[in-house]
Amino acid sequence: MSNVMSCQPAQLTNPHDNIYLWHAAINHSHFSIFMEYCPGGSLAHLLSDFGGLPETVVQNFTRQLLLGLAFLHHCGVAHRDIKGANVLILEDTSKEKDPVTLKLADFGCARDVHSKKEDVDNVGRGTPSWMAPEVIRTRLERTMTGRGQTSGA
Repeated sequence: MSNVMSCQPAQLTNPHDNIYLWHAAINHSHFSIFMEYCPGGSLAHLLSDFGGLPETVVQNFTRQLLLGLAFLHHCGVAHRDIKGANVLILEDTSKEKDPVTLKLADFGCARDVHSKKEDVDNVGRGTPSWMAPEVIRTRLERTMTGRGQTSGA
């Protein structure tokens, strides 16, 4: 598991509203994952289905994402793969004010920024379609020259 998982129990015991958490449990030969249910799907799916959103909704969603990111950064976590597919939508119709809550999800590329351990390729992680061209170029150059590989990794 990544260093982020070690951060969750210690620092995220009282999770932030805009962070999607899950808990994994291993019991003998079973591996169980317990996840929060977000029936609204992802922000990418919402935009695909309905197109653009009104400015007030965009402002609200941006505020929620920034609050979630501020919380992660306070915990020393860098997400490193923020995109619409990794933002889940939770709708709670019992709440009159802000019935929609965004949840930042998919911490597979996340990193504990205080960790002394460097990435294997020291280039960064993320979805290639959303990476800056120079990041992809550096990753390809390191792969071609063999500098991105370490022994025993």
